Amino acid sequence: MDADLVLVTPRPRAAGSAVTAVVMALVVGGVGWGMWRLADASGRVRWTAWVLLGVVGLVALRALAVHLRQVGTWLRWRGRPLPALRLTASGLDYSAAYTGEFELHVSWAVPMTCAYRQGVDNTGFFWCLYAPVIEGLDGRPAFLPREWPLDPDEMRAERQQLAKAAGVEADSPVLLHLVTYGTPIVINPYLLPADLVDAADERLRAHTDGRCTLRPPEHRVGPTTRSKIF
Repeated sequence: MDADLVLVTPRPRAAGSAVTAVVMALVVGGVGWGMWRLADASGRVRWTAWVLLGVVGLVALRALAVHLRQVGTWLRWRGRPLPALRLTASGLDYSAAYTGEFELHVSWAVPMTCAYRQGVDNTGFFWCLYAPVIEGLDGRPAFLPREWPLDPDEMRAERQQLAKAAGVEADSPVLLHLVTYGTPIVINPYLLPADLVDAADERLRAHTDGRCTLRPPEHRVGPTTRSKIF
């Protein structure tokens, strides 16, 4: 019998991005200073230098935005529990905020399908598992019908209604997953070690007769939300 296979989402890191963001900010500042200093230069020299500095500045700004986004991700998730998945002989265990225990369970006897969706801000791709019966939800539905892209205002209202009905916090990860993806079981395999993803994919396909896989789809995945909700 195969041993349990556990996939825990690693914490995002931002040290490299923070250093790069500082460097890019200095470059952007240097470009601005250089363009100001060249204001009194002759026409041809001034415009040639401004074009070259402008290109450098745009590249630096783009890089700055990318690395600031990574720093923002680190700040958002710093100290917060992240999703984890466990494959066992009896089924699939899951925690939306893993602290050592898996709250949800899906038996291999239950029909399952899976899909990839973009994140709530339409960046990144997440693997979603759909099953009609998920143990441990405590009054929360196992599935919600979705028509993407979703309206952020409607999503917030639906989360509030579900939270009130189930007696839980509206910002709980399970409710966020349910409303955004239609299922509480969501994980980002691109953050996990490739060898573990391959091993989990093999087990998933074997236990579900090929209905579920961790392999990304060949077709393009559309946006999940109409605009950012955070």
